Amino acid sequence: MAQELCPGKPYCSVRQWILVDLDISDDKKALVTEQGFQPILLYAHTVVTDSARRFLPGDWVRSTLLVELKNNYIFETNNSVYILLGAGSRKSAAPDVVTSIF
Repeated sequence: MAQELCPGKPYCSVRQWILVDLDISDDKKALVTEQGFQPILLYAHTVVTDSARRFLPGDWVRSTLLVELKNNYIFETNNSVYILLGAGSRKSAAPDVVTSIF
């Protein structure tokens, strides 16, 4: 399904995921959206599969910015598609906090 919705992009299925809304100013949000992104990242504690073999099963992953969330479980970035498996959560955080923790 990921290949049908986003042909040509590698896909990665993940569990124990968190959508992180970046806590940024309205000016920065406008810049991000002008470039075709949304100020949201994905952090997943557990990689299940990765079609490009960038990550091993059990690894964690942090994405780049969201391009589009499809069907509430396909998280598309500029270069990849993440399939959100099972329950997850959503939180807000400052960009520096996200990059320092993960």
